[in-house]
Amino acid sequence: MLKFIEQEDVYYPSVLKKIRKSTEQLQPLYEAFRNALEAIDGCNDKIILRLFHSKSSVDNIVEFERFEIEDSGVGFNDVEYDRFKRIFDSRKGKNNQGSGRIQFLHFFQETEFKSTFYDKNAAYRRFFKISKRKEYIYDNNAIILADETVPLGKEEEHQRGTIVTFKYCWDDKDRILYSEMTTKKLKNLLLDHYIAYFCIHKNELPVIQIEYYINGVHITKEKEQIVAKDIPAIDKQDNVTLNYLKLAEDGKGLVPVDNKTEIFNIKSFKIKKKYLQKNEVKFTSKDETVEQLKIKLPFLPETETFEDCRYLMLVSSTFLTERDDDVRGNLKIASRNKLSSVGSDAYNEEDIYIEDIIEGISEKVKSLYPELEQKKQEFDDNIEKLKKMFLIDDETLKNIKIYPGESDSTILQKIYEADAKLVAKKDAELKRLVQDLEQLNPVEDDFEEHLSNVAEQLSCIIPLQNKNQLTKYVARRNMVLELFEKALHRQLLMQYKRENGKEPKNIDERIIHNILYRQHSSDSYSSNMWLINEDFIYFKGTSESKLKDVVVNDKKFFKDEFSEEELEAVVALGEDRREKRPDILLFPDEGKCVIIEFKNPNVNVSDHLTQVNKYASLLLNYSVDDFKIDTYYAYLIGEAIDGNDVQDHDSDFEYAYHFDYLYRPAKKVRGKFGRSDGSIYTEVIKYSTLLKRAKQRNQIFIDTLLNSNKQTT
Repeated sequence: MLKFIEQEDVYYPSVLKKIRKSTEQLQPLYEAFRNALEAIDGCNDKIILRLFHSKSSVDNIVEFERFEIEDSGVGFNDVEYDRFKRIFDSRKGKNNQGSGRIQFLHFFQETEFKSTFYDKNAAYRRFFKISKRKEYIYDNNAIILADETVPLGKEEEHQRGTIVTFKYCWDDKDRILYSEMTTKKLKNLLLDHYIAYFCIHKNELPVIQIEYYINGVHITKEKEQIVAKDIPAIDKQDNVTLNYLKLAEDGKGLVPVDNKTEIFNIKSFKIKKKYLQKNEVKFTSKDETVEQLKIKLPFLPETETFEDCRYLMLVSSTFLTERDDDVRGNLKIASRNKLSSVGSDAYNEEDIYIEDIIEGISEKVKSLYPELEQKKQEFDDNIEKLKKMFLIDDETLKNIKIYPGESDSTILQKIYEADAKLVAKKDAELKRLVQDLEQLNPVEDDFEEHLSNVAEQLSCIIPLQNKNQLTKYVARRNMVLELFEKALHRQLLMQYKRENGKEPKNIDERIIHNILYRQHSSDSYSSNMWLINEDFIYFKGTSESKLKDVVVNDKKFFKDEFSEEELEAVVALGEDRREKRPDILLFPDEGKCVIIEFKNPNVNVSDHLTQVNKYASLLLNYSVDDFKIDTYYAYLIGEAIDGNDVQDHDSDFEYAYHFDYLYRPAKKVRGKFGRSDGSIYTEVIKYSTLLKRAKQRNQIFIDTLLNSNKQTT
């Protein structure tokens, strides 16, 4: 006959409020599986998990019906049953007080236990069920409804063991989860949750089988088993010894307690990435992984792979087990961050803090796997590179969380989102200030004071809005300078990569030309001519155009029709000078022209000093009359430049001391065919000198921006 079993001095409604429902939806299954593991002796035993679903013949909807866990363990003999009846009974261990059964009550309306056990060479059967329904906890202050124990006969004639059956979920979310459960998924979840137990007992596993039933029919093809080959071998393991800490006598900081330590064991598994979705470091308690408390090591990115593998690291200690509370897996470990908020008494306790545990684990793992630290260094180097490339300030980085293994695009997205939030906040402040400005009354006595106050706030906000655009502008220039420097030192892949065993063709001049001003283009504003002179990007111009095709302000620059004398001169010696292609022509004002010629870094520039003179002569004497350009500024740029050699070729060139270039003051450009003479000023300068100058100018911008960041944060 079934009857309720009351426990004295326990009020179950209060107990159920004290021991909360776990956030882990599979917690009751994990608890029952743990109980089964504790009940069996070893590899000669078995655990069978059965998942029962019902399926409608009308709409084929699959619903959860019940879940069974059967084991061949000792069963609920009198000792075990008596312990089960007593909530908070610690006879099974001071950290195993039976609170797991409360999770059964929180998740399922009814849990049944059918158990066969041995006593004095005889077999007995015990049946009972638990629930938190009203008739249990309120009407009878009980959670157990039990039947009489039934004798079965001789021990050898009956198989001992227990079947636990979960029925009727309280919560629809749990019911949906269990309805969608499969044997394969359950196997993987058990392997993941009990990986510590499985790894420790790999060579003495019981038979663990998972079966699936639908409408009561066993679907054999869905059967799964957990076997030794499913379990990875330990790759490395070691111990970390940590001291307990206490408040120093002078009250300043924490100091070690003499001769009081705890040992933390680290077992590391190197698992093929297809079997392990992410790198993880987990605490374990009673051979179960703890999911509620996460450990993140800065040098172990979750998604990173190492030799096609990922790492699972399990940390165990009696210290951890002793801090496992009534909701299993909820470790109560002190934190340094919370010391100041919990009162002075906390300082007087001797304890080990979570920050010190993680630091100790981190240092030990780095010693076990130096390659992980190398990965972290690569990550830090990349962050530093992004900082320099995009002028990201340290304050922005402090305000976002960046994890190793994240892509550059993800990191930059986080940075830009953080900046966007700040800009949005400042925009809102700007709007408010403008509204305040509209409300000022010039006839009031304190008008000047209010106006000054609003103006001061505006002066702080508006530069911040402009700073973001300026940062992008300067960052782009910084990247151009890096690219230019690499090209100058032949560090671009196209400059040194061999094709079919052959050295690549030297096109350095072409590369440099295109970095500074795209060949066959006329878009000066989008060019990088600022690297030579900041003003050059504002001048109309053309790059690598034939003289006869040059257009300025929608007008052709070179003549189409020539006198007989002009035509004879322009094609003299069989050379059509109309086909000449100056590297760059810029037209700053009426009557002026800038001529820029690039030379391959290996070419002696002295051999080409007259080239710009020829271009100036052609432009002066064969241009359309409307232009009348008579003042020319020429820049002959290369790297193979020797001052003495330049002066040997043309003694009019002078040194520009302290500026590392040579210049030739105004030299006559001979006018022909009735045209007046012009003049040409020429500079001979190295690419490296231009680079150095541009870097210095850009660094001034960068320093100003960084100082601005410090002032606005």
